[in-house]
Amino acid sequence: SGMEAWIHDIADAGSGEYWEGTKRRPKGGTGKGIVSFGAGWAFAAGDCGKTLRTEPREIFGNSNRDGEDIIDNIKFRLKTKKSTVKKLLSKGFEVNEENIAKELSDVVGARIVCSFISDMPSIIDKICNYPMLEVAGFKDYVNNPKPNGYSSYHLLVLVPIYYNGNYEYVKAEIQIRTKAMNVWSSLHHKICYKKETTPEVEEELRALAGLTNEIDQKYDEIYRNVKDNLGNDVKSKAVKKLVKTINEKTLC
Repeated sequence: SGMEAWIHDIADAGSGEYWEGTKRRPKGGTGKGIVSFGAGWAFAAGDCGKTLRTEPREIFGNSNRDGEDIIDNIKFRLKTKKSTVKKLLSKGFEVNEENIAKELSDVVGARIVCSFISDMPSIIDKICNYPMLEVAGFKDYVNNPKPNGYSSYHLLVLVPIYYNGNYEYVKAEIQIRTKAMNVWSSLHHKICYKKETTPEVEEELRALAGLTNEIDQKYDEIYRNVKDNLGNDVKSKAVKKLVKTINEKTLC
């Protein structure tokens, strides 16, 4: 069927067997719009996933202003047919390739996990300034968690892909979360996915989300205090060394 062909094409394209030496244009060039639908879109979506997978450190960066590694891990995925159909139906749309391309923004996705909340702005800044991506949307679930307690930053990006003689855009979603947020999200999925849960269980999970946020904030506070104290200690040693050098030269 058309849907089977669609998911097959995405899987093949995402494996890197297609689009070798793909041409991409830098931000600011002229494209013809977002790739709409059909098998061609599936190839383009696969290539979009390949782009994110093969250049993750260049796109997302791996260090902050102090040169410290801040990214713990990066994962990529192409949405399964089952999950795609379920989401499209939940939005009230007919299941076809055109609606998949037009109405869904997370068929291609990446998840970045970092250690501390204060690391997240650096990662977002890298993404926003990477010339091969267009940031088209931003959702702040860190300061405004979902009703179930879920917390993360979501960026909708447009990835330029050379398709059918033109540069077109493919939508992708990038999630950014801390290790603590990722643990809560993973366990929430494990507990709730395909299972009936009671209001009491859901309330307990929301409470755990609140505790997770408090832990995140406390770890970040400790981390920044340690960094500040270390920085002051380094500055103090540098000043003492400079004073000693000046005194030695003066005595001579």
